[in-house]
Amino acid sequence: AAHLERLLRRAGRWEDVAALLTLRAGAGSPKDDRLQALLGLADLAKTRLGKPALVEECMRRVLVLDPSHPRAVGALAEVYAESGNWAALAKVYEGALKVRRPGQDQSREASLLLPLARIHWKQLGEPGVAEGWFRRLRKLEPANREMLEFYRSHHRRDTPKLFPILQRAYQTDSDAQSRTALGGEIASLAEDATGNSERAIDLWRGIRRKEPGNAEARAALKRLYRKTQKWNALQELLKEEVDALPSAEDEGKRTRVERL
Repeated sequence: AAHLERLLRRAGRWEDVAALLTLRAGAGSPKDDRLQALLGLADLAKTRLGKPALVEECMRRVLVLDPSHPRAVGALAEVYAESGNWAALAKVYEGALKVRRPGQDQSREASLLLPLARIHWKQLGEPGVAEGWFRRLRKLEPANREMLEFYRSHHRRDTPKLFPILQRAYQTDSDAQSRTALGGEIASLAEDATGNSERAIDLWRGIRRKEPGNAEARAALKRLYRKTQKWNALQELLKEEVDALPSAEDEGKRTRVERL
């Protein structure tokens, strides 16, 4: 069969090649042979025959044999996204997630979870369903930007549920700029949404311990110390600012310290 296929390809008899591959993809052939025949037929349909419907059919049959086959998942994702068939695409991702491939790492699982959650959230308008998939993604990538965007919207009226999600993201985020923004957001939530100035102070202090030069944290602490009348803490913070002045301003330092 392989020799005949080579001869047909050499002669450019593409319809005959397709017929041969269709036979090899039949139910009587071993699974691996059927997979290879279907993939070959899909390639032929795309590059030689110009039959996109046949490409889709082949890839759907591949997923029946191997629901997480990366090439078939990718091909159908492209087809269904272009046609706006979001429900069908969701089923493709769900099927792929039910099967764990040998040696599969977390990044592969995350790459399936994110688009699936996004489809249910944005395309199908099912935030409740999306939350289940985002919850799984959160365990793998606690600082994923799109996942956090979803939870900010989903829990916008439920700060106690949003709070630990943002805190976990802050603890695991490796990007310094993003961590700074998250830290400020968490502290602001503690103050604005719950009215808990003491909690906000603790959070801003934690940010300053990790980022001593964080100007936003310093300004927030000064404001909160005044609000809660923590004059000793405010004085220490102001002294730190004075001590950080260049040595040429020693006279100015003394003046400012005296004013404290």
